[in-house]
Amino acid sequence: MIEAKAQRRGMAFADAEAEALSKTSMRTYVTQRQLADQILLLCSERGRTIGGQAVSICGDTQMLM
Repeated sequence: MIEAKAQRRGMAFADAEAEALSKTSMRTYVTQRQLADQILLLCSERGRTIGGQAVSICGDTQMLM
């Protein structure tokens, strides 16, 4: 997605990536492993009392590019 936006806007990927990450307070990507870990937690005995919650796994993204 970042690469496509960089191409459309005629900018370098690194610049588009830095812009995208500047809109997340954690300044990093959410990995597939982190996503899987959150799913496993919610499905496990440890997560059994979590109900009716919206759990965002987005690196605290404030806005999309």
